[in-house]
Amino acid sequence: MQFGITTTALAIVIAAVTLTACTAAQPTPSTTVCATTAPVAPTATPLLVAGSSSGDDERYPHWSPDCTKIAFMSSSEGSDHIFVMNPGGSDRSQISPDDDDADATDLVWSPNGAQIAFVFDRDIWVANSDGSELSRITYISSPDFTTWSPDGTLLAFSSGTISPGNVASFNVWVVNKESYQLTLVTPMAGIARYYEWSPDGTRLAFISKEDGIWEEYGNWDVYTVKPDGSGLRQLTNSDERTQATQPRWSPDGKLIAFEFGNHRSSDVYVMTADGSDVQQVTHTEPYAAPSLGGWSPDGSMLTFTAGVHRPRSVYVVQPDGFGLKQVSHQGNDHETSRPQWSPDGAKIAFISDIDGNDDIYLVNPDSSELMQLTHTQLHESVGVWDMTWSPDSTQLAYTVGPYGARRIQIISADGTGAAQVTDAE
Repeated sequence: MQFGITTTALAIVIAAVTLTACTAAQPTPSTTVCATTAPVAPTATPLLVAGSSSGDDERYPHWSPDCTKIAFMSSSEGSDHIFVMNPGGSDRSQISPDDDDADATDLVWSPNGAQIAFVFDRDIWVANSDGSELSRITYISSPDFTTWSPDGTLLAFSSGTISPGNVASFNVWVVNKESYQLTLVTPMAGIARYYEWSPDGTRLAFISKEDGIWEEYGNWDVYTVKPDGSGLRQLTNSDERTQATQPRWSPDGKLIAFEFGNHRSSDVYVMTADGSDVQQVTHTEPYAAPSLGGWSPDGSMLTFTAGVHRPRSVYVVQPDGFGLKQVSHQGNDHETSRPQWSPDGAKIAFISDIDGNDDIYLVNPDSSELMQLTHTQLHESVGVWDMTWSPDSTQLAYTVGPYGARRIQIISADGTGAAQVTDAE
């Protein structure tokens, strides 16, 4: 199917379309109750200021599914390693191999929280959350980020090379974490990357560019495939001027949201999981470039950011195109990014520089109760770099501080209990 892009003079107009698949029963948002729900006590360590030197750069916090641990990345003496600690910062231990000549580049908890997978020294490793039973499970060149299947038995990743002429060859692979058996799931020419498991684990969605020309726009399409490599389906049809990217499964696995467009104009679309019934969800003005965030936990809404240069704002919209609402600040020269639904679906967190520095804000999906959660100071350089909700929706962990001396902090969703949990050494 070839898509047409319709633009209007308005910044964003509600799409008057109906997607009947959205009337099906939606999944229930997460009701996780974590063992550690009380805010951690603040530490005595002050925030580092720009120009300070600690030797470590600590970032990218990831909560364990039961909220009792936080995994993160730390750099020391030029090498990146994976560590795990309690939410209050105690019992810190290194998980990645003790080799300062190699780097860790990615980490992800297993669905049951028992293990952590990460990329180290150009291969995928798995360890228990206490660092025991460390295993290298691939021997393949330079995999990028990895992701667990919903049942925790498989890991997907992509690996490949780029020639001197910028012609690339990347494929998606699946490895069994127990047997180490590798399966090539995208035996196709060109580039296959940016994959996501369906909620039931029966398929992977990914994007592919068959000509393999890395830096050229166009010819990216969305595909799905079974984890054994069978049942390959091409769901979109782009050309040299258009591309489909960022596939996102709905929580019930029945729909896929994605971005589609060209250099001048792009929009958010939704289609059924077999590629049929494609609907345009947003209608943005040229160069507004909506960037898809994600589905609400119950599958009833999507977040995205859009704007021509500045301001760039956060919006929510139903997958049928109705209910469009701007939920971030109105009418200011600001940049917002990284909208994230709380696991219970009650709040949306995002990062904005409206107050002069990058800080975390929370808002209800109906745009009410907008609040600034963090209050970093201008002397803290860029402010907040990233954030992640605790699985029970009560706290956020985030990275703050100048590049090269970043630290991880935790704050409750009501704005209390701010604590720095990694220290300068």
